[in-house]
Amino acid sequence: MANSPASEQPRVFVVLNPAAGKSNPDRIRRVVEGQLDSFAEEYQIYTTTGEEDLGKVVGQALEEGFNRVWAAGGDGTVSAAANGLVNSGVPLGVIPAGTGNTLARDLGIPLDLEPACEMLTGSHTTRTIDVMQTSDRYFLLSVSVGVSAVMTSYSSRQQKDWMGTLSYIINGIRAVVSNSFWPFEIEMDGQVRRYRASEINAANAGIIGFEPIRWGENVRLDDGQVHLCRARVENLWEVFALAFGVAFRRQKQLQELVCEPFSEYVVIRSRKSVPVQGDGEDYGTTPLRIDVVPGSLEIIVPLEDEQEGLDLGELLEGPLGGKD
Repeated sequence: MANSPASEQPRVFVVLNPAAGKSNPDRIRRVVEGQLDSFAEEYQIYTTTGEEDLGKVVGQALEEGFNRVWAAGGDGTVSAAANGLVNSGVPLGVIPAGTGNTLARDLGIPLDLEPACEMLTGSHTTRTIDVMQTSDRYFLLSVSVGVSAVMTSYSSRQQKDWMGTLSYIINGIRAVVSNSFWPFEIEMDGQVRRYRASEINAANAGIIGFEPIRWGENVRLDDGQVHLCRARVENLWEVFALAFGVAFRRQKQLQELVCEPFSEYVVIRSRKSVPVQGDGEDYGTTPLRIDVVPGSLEIIVPLEDEQEGLDLGELLEGPLGGKD
């Protein structure tokens, strides 16, 4: 359903991560306030500290009567804020301010600050997406076990700010060199299988960090299922080839990716504990259970004709998603 500034004025709760990417939090605040002064009946800007449970913060805002939530930050911030909105019917507005901004890219949300805010207060629509549920939280994009989780633990905020995309390539090589293949037992929608892999990824979004690299044409945010992806590689050389295929956007080098859909749940077990990451953040170790929660989160997105008008260069720029 399309919305416009002429509709009933909302009460907007804004989550702002001042440490996301290379963004300027003061500038974000000025632009957001400039948009909301004439758009919202009431608004509040909450600046994150990195210590709070954002899902609970957002949930409290809903109890106080806020009926729209915006998240200004990277994928980690957006995912954390969304934890307070699942199955609430309250839409989430995304202001991309992180390193990768994978969710915004996948949904065609403008990557620049002013256009993103103008879309949120102007003509737009909403898109309902699926989410992944673990024992204590929800994730929007991906939950992976193995090399990418090790790489995430290596990538500090300071390093990403200084080195950008290069930090992911270097840490990816470090992760590959320092870790081999793990034996996994996978239970997926009642079926059990076993194999060795360096990486297993439960992918809800199709984009691997940036366009045009994708897990596969059938991996979508709103299809009622999640895809469990792994690489059919047998040695470190093949892992390197796959990593550089991702880093340099060579989809043909990703032919060894295998993605299988599940619509209910997956359980990932291993003999020894293997690191886990969710939406670019460290998330403990195996064992891990992920349940699919279909059609449970509303995201504010541009109208279709406006999405088609986005600059292709804007969609293609930027590094892999990170802890923002």
